[in-house]
Amino acid sequence: MVTTGDTEHDRVSELRAFDETKDGVKGLVDAGITQVPHIFVRPPDSMACSEDRVDNPVINLGCANAGPACHKETAQNIGQALEKWGFFQVINHGVPETLLEEVMGWGRAAADSRDSIFCTMGPEPPQPEELTEACR
Repeated sequence: MVTTGDTEHDRVSELRAFDETKDGVKGLVDAGITQVPHIFVRPPDSMACSEDRVDNPVINLGCANAGPACHKETAQNIGQALEKWGFFQVINHGVPETLLEEVMGWGRAAADSRDSIFCTMGPEPPQPEELTEACR
């Protein structure tokens, strides 16, 4: 059980129930929710940022024609990024920018997408209409 303010809730059960609806955040909005569900609220101390920020790992595929040594190094870099971070950014991949934009558009239009944003605003948080459309 997790306690937030004066309310106790079972985060795992609530997350499971939310995922099983397959409606995502859009479904919550369409249902007319008036408060952010507990499963999306995290205590500020759990989101503390480290001063030792590190940039996301970047994998350069630009040396693809450079030979086996470059391929081996690229594979090692991918392995290290996945092991340490679980993800990486790829550059010099040769995919046309127009195709990337089109795919991103498909992702933004998907009804079952789930986006999250966390920021601390205070002491007086803005009203929803003061936020940009994408953050509402």
